[in-house]
Amino acid sequence: MIKIGVKFCGNCNPDIDTKKLFLNLRNGLKESIEFVYWEQDAYEILLVLNGCNVACAEHPIFMGTSIIIAGETLDYVSIIEEDLLLEIERKIEKLK
Repeated sequence: MIKIGVKFCGNCNPDIDTKKLFLNLRNGLKESIEFVYWEQDAYEILLVLNGCNVACAEHPIFMGTSIIIAGETLDYVSIIEEDLLLEIERKIEKLK
């Protein structure tokens, strides 16, 4: 089972619901992915969830692969909110 570290921004002015996005992602991938808090465990992929495109969540030093959500973007490519979940799942599947 692959581990993904998760870091959230403070959600001070969100364009998207990062909590809902994360819960849907976790529920959809629970058979093959273990999500862990980014500061408390080792992991292969880092998922940073920012509610808006300011992307204020500091990106910790991490030598592995990162997936950055910043509002309606996935790794700085625009994607409408309704498609983010599917696109994140696709990216994770490619990285496994």
